[in-house]
Order: sequence, then structure tokens, then C-alpha cells
Amino acid sequence: NIYYLALYRNTYIRQFYNFLNVFLGTSQKDETFNLPRLCIRKFFPKKKCFVFDRPVHRRKLAQLEKLQDEELDPEFVQQVADFCSYIFSNSKTKTLSGGIQVNGPRLESLVLTYVNAISSGDLPCMENAVLALAQIENSAAVQKAIAHYEQQMGQKVQLPTESLQELLDLHRDSEREAIEVFIRSSFKDVDHLFQKELAAQLEKKRDHFCKQNQEASSDRCSALLQVIFSPLEEEVKAGIYSKPGGYRLFVQKLQDLKKKYYEEPRKGIQVTKIYLSIMESC
Repeated sequence: NIYYLALYRNTYIRQFYNFLNVFLGTSQKDETFNLPRLCIRKFFPKKKCFVFDRPVHRRKLAQLEKLQDEELDPEFVQQVADFCSYIFSNSKTKTLSGGIQVNGPRLESLVLTYVNAISSGDLPCMENAVLALAQIENSAAVQKAIAHYEQQMGQKVQLPTESLQELLDLHRDSEREAIEVFIRSSFKDVDHLFQKELAAQLEKKRDHFCKQNQEASSDRCSALLQVIFSPLEEEVKAGIYSKPGGYRLFVQKLQDLKKKYYEEPRKGIQVTKIYLSIMESC
């Protein structure tokens, strides 16, 4: 059995090499015939044949996905173990041009692109597959970078900030980290198109945070003014300042409350604008 198995492997390999023979002509028909064979020669220089027995009796093949490992034929299990051992021991990490390593998701995308091309009758092309993969990977890298930016800003920013510069500094730090995340996850970003897209999205995120910061400051200042100056309003209604010397007391009280308002922390960038608008409406 071992002799016939080895003979079968050698015969198969020999026939496979014969299949890879190319025509010497230069016609369009010859080039169409030769291209897939040349691609196989280039991208699969080493060839080894593995023969697998049926995993189970043919009556159980329809139930194969539901069977447990111990129900499989022991010879098949051993053949699979030998195959995996050879792959893990001899195979190098798959790389694309430029030394880019192909991980699991990338390999899946490349395989699907090849299979879809073959199924539709097109000629598989590595360059097209890589371009399609770059589109998928770089789009995912942009989203990953955006998610990192939002996470960092959510953890670091407490609105309202004391100044606009404080918010911009936090944005700049988070933006730098997001770009680093993108660079680590992306590849073949031709002309930095996806990085430019990331920059545009981060700019929109920054503007949105600035708007939120302004609104949070306005709300905080308005609430503070209501709390701090409402007693003064009650005193005015009660006529406390409608007597001789009352105006001087009113002005002094107003100055004391203004000082208290400005001493309150985390009012944000609208502190003066909201104060003046409230005073003008009084």
C-alpha cells in the first residue's frame, strides 16, 4: 500500500508539472493559455502531493459536519496530522509585494477574490486581488482609528474645558494616536487616500467636540448664574434695596456675586459671554 501510495503521488506530481508546460507562441491564445500556468509557477514554486483517504464510510459523508473527531477514520486523522505538521514546519508566512504579511482575514479576502473571479469565468489576477484587499483593509483601518480616537476623547475630555486650547491639545494627542493605529493596520494606501479620509473625519470629530464644548459651557454658566443670582432677585422683589443707601448695597452685592460666579470652576469658554448676556437682559 505504501508503495502504491508513493507511486500515485509521484505520478500526480509528474502530471501536474506537465500541466504547467507553456506554449512558445506569442499569439493571444498562447498568452491566455500560458498566463495562469506562469502565475502558478511563480507563486507556488514548491509542490508536494498529499493523499487523503475518505474521512468516514461513504454512507456517513452526508453527516460529516455533525460527526465527532473520534468517529473519523484513524488513517484519515493521521494523514491530516501529517499534512498539518508539514505545513506548520515548512510553510513561511505568506507575504505580498513590499513584504506585507498576509494574516488570516487578509488570506480569506484574497481567497474569496480568487474564487469569485474563477466562478464568474474571469482570470484571477493577484494585482486586482491586492487592490480589493487594500480597499477592505484600509477602510477597516480608518474605522479602527476613528473608534480609538472616540475612546480616547471619551476618557480624557471632561466638558466643558476651561479653554479652547485645552480641548485642542486633547484632540491633537488623540488624533496622533489614531493615525498611529491606522498606519499599523493599513497597507498599500496609494497616495495616502485613506489617511486623508481619516484626517477629514477626525477634523469633523474635532469640530463636533468644539460645538459640544461650547454648548456644555453655556449650559453650565447659565445654571450657575441662576443659582448664584436668584437670591439677589428675591431680595430685589422684597424691596431690600428700595431704601436710602440701597443702590450702594445693591452694587456691592452684585460685585460679590460676580466674584463668586467667576471663582466657580469648569465654566468653560462661554463664561463671560453668558454673564454679559444675562446682565444685559436684567
